[in-house]
Formats: sequence, C-alpha cells, structure tokens
Amino acid sequence: MSVIDDVGNFFDGAVESYKKIEKELERALIKSVFASTKKSKIESIEKKAKEAIAQESKAVKETLSKVCKQLDSSIKGKFSKEVKQFVKDKSSKYDKI
Repeated sequence: MSVIDDVGNFFDGAVESYKKIEKELERALIKSVFASTKKSKIESIEKKAKEAIAQESKAVKETLSKVCKQLDSSIKGKFSKEVKQFVKDKSSKYDKI
C-alpha cells in the first residue's frame, strides 16, 4: 500500500465515524427533547379529557338524581320502586368514571 492509500483509508474511516456520531447525536436529541415534549403534550391532553369526562359524568349523575326525584312524586307503586332502583343503579356507575 502506498501512503496515498493509507491517507485515503484514514479519511474514509473518519467520515464513517463522523456519520455514526452524527446519527447517535440525532437519536439522543430525539429521545431527550422531542420525545419528552410530545409525551408531556399527550399527558396534558389526557388530563384535560379525564377532567372533562369527570365533569360530564357528575352532571349526568345529578340529572339522573333529579329525574328519579321527579319520578318519585309522579309515579306510585311497584313500578315506581323498580324505576327508581334502576336509575340509582345506573347513577352509581357514574361514580366509577
């Protein structure tokens, strides 16, 4: 081998090493900066959605309670008891949400 070939091989290796380092830096940047930013945005959206669902379920439960009270005053007998029990059972499921 000649000196020129040795110098060429040296620089070829340096270029390959530089490309590997550059790829590793890009991966690290994606993992540390971009992924954490995206993850925090997703967590924020999930938190807002859970809060909205909790508020809606509370409103539905209150509405069911009002309907049950109105049914209590307007319907009498066995049918009334069954309807009230059904509404109470369905209303209690909103606590789990």
